[in-house]
Amino acid sequence: MSFSDERRKNQLSFICSESELEVGSLEGFPLSAKELQQIDETSDYVVKVFNSGLTAQVYKLKINHKFYNLKKKRDKILVQNIDGQTSFLNEVQRRQDFHHLKLKNSEGFSGIVDTLYASFKKGIILSPWIEGKHIVEWNYKKYESLFSTLLNMEFNGIFEWDLCSGNLLYIGNHIMLFDFGYAYPFDVLTQFNSDGLENPLFHMVERFESRFFMQYLMELESETNKETMINAYKEEKEVALTIYKKKLEYIKKNNGSQNVIEWLLKIILSWEEGVSSISKLEELYKREAFRSYVLDIGDDVGGQSCTKSTIKKVNRVLKLIEEDYQFLKNSGGLFFGDEKLDKFQLTEKYKVIYELVIKYQLS
Repeated sequence: MSFSDERRKNQLSFICSESELEVGSLEGFPLSAKELQQIDETSDYVVKVFNSGLTAQVYKLKINHKFYNLKKKRDKILVQNIDGQTSFLNEVQRRQDFHHLKLKNSEGFSGIVDTLYASFKKGIILSPWIEGKHIVEWNYKKYESLFSTLLNMEFNGIFEWDLCSGNLLYIGNHIMLFDFGYAYPFDVLTQFNSDGLENPLFHMVERFESRFFMQYLMELESETNKETMINAYKEEKEVALTIYKKKLEYIKKNNGSQNVIEWLLKIILSWEEGVSSISKLEELYKREAFRSYVLDIGDDVGGQSCTKSTIKKVNRVLKLIEEDYQFLKNSGGLFFGDEKLDKFQLTEKYKVIYELVIKYQLS
């Protein structure tokens, strides 16, 4: 049984046991847990309702002149796989982890939302409202804020998979994380990610790129020009290099495994080569963009939760196969069995995936 399968098994067992998991307390709060459970869009406390979440509905509440975020578990989770079905439990588990970590190091986890109260069985999570904005433009300070928070998470045994646009807010240049349905425990010294040593393709910056940044660059290129896009990519890579070198230093200092050290060093060296010239940077972007599109499409199809953005990414993949198949194959840009397919076979595969993307559109 794999590391991730063991985690899934334990979470399903916890759900079947009908056990409770609570974080924080409602002591001194004006409403009881039962009253929070009963809140819906008709409640006098509700300022705004957010229905886009696949696991929970979110309510902005105003109570005694203060604003709160109430997350209520959906009766039917919209992601149709085990990780989706266990995501609310997983979020409460991570909220418990962060509750303890923030008590020990509040500054290091200032990019993580506080939890006032959470209950798995009651299906509610209550937090202070974050007066932040969704990110429409990236810069050096925002990359640094996000990657530093993620690095602290990894140093404390938490790997975040779902760094999509809807899960990140910013205040000034400070990035806030507030959704942890797909943040799992792991050992940064001996594992690549929460899948253990099975999937070296996945790592912190890759998750950001696959779930958010490559789509941002795709839209930036269409709205401006390729030069603006490639400069934004280079800036992100330069910040990522600084963070990964800190991670490598930490792993070496704490006697991490040679497997992890060599894996991380390989990533760092490929990025250093990529930022060494425009031509190398464009090749790196082409390879990593293809990787990110493919992985994000896989996430969406696997969860039967595709959007119009998923359609754009499949079209990009088909275009890259048509124009750059040989480059992708020779540079190691094909993976998960795609490297065994010729150009025609690969094109046919993603035409079939395109049909699934259309079938699984959420709206």
